[in-house]
Amino acid sequence: MRVIAIASQKGGVGKTTTTLALGSLLSRRGRKVLMVDMDPQSSLSISCGVKSNSNTLSDVLLGDISIGKTMWEVQEGLYLVPSDLRLSQVELVLVGKIGRENILKKSLAAVAQALELDYCLIDCPPSLSLLTINGLVAASEVIIPTKPEFLGRQSLDPLMEIIQEVKDTINPKLEILGILPTFCNERLKHHTQIIDEWKEANYPILDVRIGQTIKAAEAPLLSKSIVDYAPKARVSDGYRQLVDIIDR
Repeated sequence: MRVIAIASQKGGVGKTTTTLALGSLLSRRGRKVLMVDMDPQSSLSISCGVKSNSNTLSDVLLGDISIGKTMWEVQEGLYLVPSDLRLSQVELVLVGKIGRENILKKSLAAVAQALELDYCLIDCPPSLSLLTINGLVAASEVIIPTKPEFLGRQSLDPLMEIIQEVKDTINPKLEILGILPTFCNERLKHHTQIIDEWKEANYPILDVRIGQTIKAAEAPLLSKSIVDYAPKARVSDGYRQLVDIIDR
């Protein structure tokens, strides 16, 4: 099972949209995919239409139930471990536990073998928190959605440092799949300049550009991914290009 963390220190960069789009497209290819919502804001869970009274990742991290008992089938071959607001409080409880960085990794190991999963996509919270560390420790690869703007660059360096620290100390198999430019308009000089600066700084930039569309905000209202809601949109084309890179 390939475990890919979708991580960014900033919110509003398209992490959840990216996670759900990739999950949907990979499952259409016949891959068996598990998505894990690690964000207390539960955007991925809401986008999938999960009911608020469900068992969630909070129960798993506390050791109350196995991860398999939280899973929702979003569509054929695509599953979700939902989250809820309790995750913020759970994180405080975990701080005092031995092996706290490995809890998600251990939980995923059992279900991956039982379900014969091909991929696990982890939607990390927009912070460098213990929840994000759990996602990075469990992952083999990281995708970093980032808006091509000055403040986006400011958040990249701390995240890259954390990824390297996790690789050096806990998870030597962790690799950066690439930075994914999102909300990108290559006709804007500012956007092209920022991406050029990233390249000059030797950041690993994915050869995909994800644009901006109001349809990405509309899709969750119908519990759909952007690629299902607006398959002909240029944003959806971008995600299909990304899946071609990932699932060769």
